Amino acid sequence: MKRVFLGPLGFKPQHTALAALLALAACGEPTSVETAGPETANQVFVDFPSGPLNGTTSEVTQRLRVAGFNITALDSDNGLVQARSPDNTLVDCGTLFESRDGIRLSHPGNTPNLRLADSSASSGEIARRLTASTSVGMGITQGVTNTVVVRQVHRVSIRVTDVGTGVVLSDETLEFTDQGFARFEDGTICRSSNAIGSILS
Repeated sequence: MKRVFLGPLGFKPQHTALAALLALAACGEPTSVETAGPETANQVFVDFPSGPLNGTTSEVTQRLRVAGFNITALDSDNGLVQARSPDNTLVDCGTLFESRDGIRLSHPGNTPNLRLADSSASSGEIARRLTASTSVGMGITQGVTNTVVVRQVHRVSIRVTDVGTGVVLSDETLEFTDQGFARFEDGTICRSSNAIGSILS
């Protein structure tokens, strides 16, 4: 049976942050942002049965392709793989909250396209577009098991426009690794979701 190991576990957003968000909503704040969690993420290690490196490499690349990754470099004999994916679920950008018609709504922060209530916009709405690209590098070591060590680099762009006028209110692109995070002007914090561990296991 394959085992997936994560590094030091992160903590969920602090209760104080949630209380602050609820206070903002009560005061009529149209949109607010809950952070994604800790400012460091977990490195991913995935165990495969012991065997030749090229066999494990073949299985890894097959699983990546099924998940929509594009293999950009491959050295089967030495157990090295590089790949890229535009899958937004590979990043965790917390939760967005909005107050619309007196109802508090929540949306995953990594949602590609959202229209959110915002009283400061001319039409009362803003459009938020998020795109992500993840590059992964993997090295496989042999031992009692063949262990895949994963490194990730994420590139995330968030563009916010006024729905009524089309005016761009903010447009940012930030990069971060699976050990780091990105903080955007609107308060969004993104980090690695470590979904790659589930893809490989």
